[in-house]
Amino acid sequence: MSLPIAFVIAAFGFALVLEGLVWAIAPDMARRMAQLIGEQPKERVQAVAFAVCALGFVIAYLALRSAGLR
Repeated sequence: MSLPIAFVIAAFGFALVLEGLVWAIAPDMARRMAQLIGEQPKERVQAVAFAVCALGFVIAYLALRSAGLR
């Protein structure tokens, strides 16, 4: 069963809301985090980014599976 495009767009919109909330609620913290990330070696940033992507995939898969959509 394929997901309706509206569901995918809604999920993307929700991700943007969460990202925007970080900058709206705690802009100084977000700036410090961005600076700290910029100081890290490229390999470390890539490793963490891949791990976060994998975790996001697992969470999305489990959520869809529990909702009976996958």
